Parts: sequence; structure tokens; C-alpha cells
Amino acid sequence: MATKMDTSKLAEAEWGSDVIAEALRRLGIEYVALNPGATFRGIHDSFVNYLGNTKPEMILCNHEEIAVAIAHGYGRAAGRPMAAFVHYIVGLLHASMAIFNAWMGRDAVLVLGGTGPVDADHRRPCIDWIHTANVQGTAVRDIVKWDDQPGSLAASVITTEPKGPAYVCFDTDIQEQRLTEPFELPDFSRFPAPTRFQADPAALDEAAAALLHADQPVLLVNALGRTQAGPAGLLRLAESLAVPVITGGDLFSFPTRHPLYATDSGNDLLAAADLIVAFDVYDLEQMLTRLDRATRKTEDIIRPEAKLIDVSLRQLNVKSWADDHGRLYPTSLSVAADTAVALPALADRVQERLSSGDGSPDEIEARRARIAGLHEAARDRSQAAASGAAGEHPPCPLDDRGRALGGGQRPGLGDRQRQPPRLGRATLGGQRPLPASRRPRRRRPRPGLRPRDRRRPCQPR
Repeated sequence: MATKMDTSKLAEAEWGSDVIAEALRRLGIEYVALNPGATFRGIHDSFVNYLGNTKPEMILCNHEEIAVAIAHGYGRAAGRPMAAFVHYIVGLLHASMAIFNAWMGRDAVLVLGGTGPVDADHRRPCIDWIHTANVQGTAVRDIVKWDDQPGSLAASVITTEPKGPAYVCFDTDIQEQRLTEPFELPDFSRFPAPTRFQADPAALDEAAAALLHADQPVLLVNALGRTQAGPAGLLRLAESLAVPVITGGDLFSFPTRHPLYATDSGNDLLAAADLIVAFDVYDLEQMLTRLDRATRKTEDIIRPEAKLIDVSLRQLNVKSWADDHGRLYPTSLSVAADTAVALPALADRVQERLSSGDGSPDEIEARRARIAGLHEAARDRSQAAASGAAGEHPPCPLDDRGRALGGGQRPGLGDRQRQPPRLGRATLGGQRPLPASRRPRRRRPRPGLRPRDRRRPCQPR
């Protein structure tokens, strides 16, 4: 996460907030989304007057939930975390829904906040008291990987798989404390994030052997696409054995136009499968059962004798507050690994076995042709459905006589409906205006006003 230091500054470090701003720059944070708040006014000042609003650059938002959501989306798209600042308790509570979304998405977001003064002698009456908590991070502790007040480990924690948000809160006294001597920041390159989790080699060998000897294997994936290595390894593995791929849709994992993409035929393939290998599927029950929405009862799709291999880090992200981990689902083999390194390693093992004569080339090619046929049939159905809906129009708002508003055309009524609506009587959705007996009475003009002044306040002069 550490990056080459940008030495361009508008002034020398003078305040505690300057040190915090400099630390964010050295950690490689390029943008900070925020809704300005008094509890981090010192850091806000340092972004502008110490760093010149560059690296990080502030992204102004009108709500804390929006700020964290922007940081969440940026981190998912860019592959590196973005920061968001939230104000006091109230800003943190506003942001809690967006923090929960980042937690559910297993995405790295650095949420920063301000509080205090923690020293009660420095607090203003009322406002500083009602907005200070001990410890503020407890409000979101169950939906972040880590929190501290203050802290220094958040960048390393959130970028380690399985990823997630972290919350670090700074006391206003620390921010606004004048430095009496130069403050030397540590060399952040000496605190790298841990390397990725590789699978147990024996477990990878077992999975490779099971794939080679299965009659109807299926690859099940969901949140695989957080790295380029994961989908690339999946593509190699699927093509080498002609195994159909079923995706859950949380993140891009496999090209939808590939002949082995079989999500549209997923339930049928799962029901017939003798081996299912799941990669980064955080809720196995959701993807492997049918739900009767009337009775809320589930029915397993896969056969009882089918073998299920789970490859993920989902066991490392379980907390007791929210049951987002889903029901514990039985597996034949559970492999704790980062799929970005496990999938390429598994693809290599399968290729080595194929090169040594293991597996049946005829069965693999027959399966390839069968899955390609299912893929083409599904594409034809989708294209036919799209062609059939090509002539449909979105709903059109109508006035009280059923005429299209704005001179538009109501589908199916012909050119006679292309008339501008009468002003003052048009309503959305074709609803008629209130009858005269229920309309609000107009106020009489105040004495002394000239007729041209008798207008509604919202009307332009």
C-alpha cells in the first residue's frame, strides 16, 4: 500500500493534523470523500493548507453514507482503498449502512472520523458531550475488520484478504495540538500487508484428482473477480477440462459469451453433477438450494452423494452480530485459500496431470460440445426474448384526460394523442385533479399590493 512520497507541501508540519494528513499521503491514499464536520476540522485544514488538496484530494459530499459509498465503489473499481471522513457519532451512524455494504462486499474502505475532545476539561457545554463516545468505534465494531481511536494499523488490515472496512477515529485535541518539535513518521514500506493465503498442497492435489475423474463436474463461483489472477486461473481450469462455470453475479468472474458459461442452465447442471468445486462462494446454501417462498422451506439442488469442495476465505470473516455468513452447509473438502493464488495453482496441477496421460480426452471433448450446445441454446432464448420486447415503451405520464404529458405519445393510442397538455390540469399517472370542494382556498391578496405583485412566491418575476 505504501507509495513513493510526494514531497510537495505548502508549509512545514505544524499541527498534529498535518502529521495525519502526511501519513495518509505516504500510505498512497489519493482521494478522501467527506461531508465537512467540526470534529475533523483540523485534518480538513491540513488537507488544504498543508498538502494543497492533492494526494489526497477531497471529494465533497452532502451525506456521510454517500461519502463511504463513493470510497467503497472506488476501492472496488481501482483495486486499492480510498478513505472517507465522517463526523462525530452522528456522522458515523449516518455512514453505518454504507460501512455494512462494504463489509458484505468484502471490500477495503478506510473510514476515518473525529471525536472529542476526549479530555472532558476541553469540551464545550452540551455539543461536545452528546457527540463524544467511549469508544466511538463500538457503533460499527461488528461490521468492520478493525477499529481504533487513534490507530496506525488500518491500512495493512483492510488490504489483507479477506478484505473489509476499518474505522479509525482521531481526537480533536490530537489534531489541533501544535508540534513542539519535528515529528518523524515511520517508513511505511517496512509494514507491508501479509502475503496471500495459499492452499494446502495436499488439498489442491485432492481437488485436481477429483476434477479429472468426475463424470459431470461443475465450477461454482461468486465473488472471484476482485483480482485479475482469479478469473484468469478459472478460465484456464475450465478450458482444460471443459467444465461448465456457474456464476452468482456478485462480481465478474467468467466471460458470459464463453461456450463454458452455463449459469442459465445452472440448476439442471447442479442437479446432475457428481462434483461441485466452489470458489469464493460466501453463502453456499443460497446457490445450492431452491426456496419455496410460500413456506420458506429450502430443497437441496445437488444430490446427497455429490462431492462438494469449497475454496475460499469465508471462514475468516465470521462475526457473531450479523448472520451474513449464512447457514453452515456440509462440504466434502473445505480449503482455506485466497483464490487469486489457489486457482492458478490448481489449474497448473490439472494441466500437469493431463500432460502425463491422466484423464480421458474423448470424455472432455464430448463434455465441451454438450456444454457449448447448452450455452448456445440459452443465448438464443435470451436474444429471442430481447427481440420480442424491442417494441415496448416505458410508462408514459398522462394528464387527467389520458393524454401524454409533454407532447409525447402514449403507446398504442396513435398520433391523435400527440397534443400538448392543458397547463394547470395535468397530473402524473393519469390521476384527475381534486374536485373544487376539496381544493385549498386561495388566500386573498393583502391590502396595498398592486395586481402585478399578486403572485405565488415560487413564480419568477
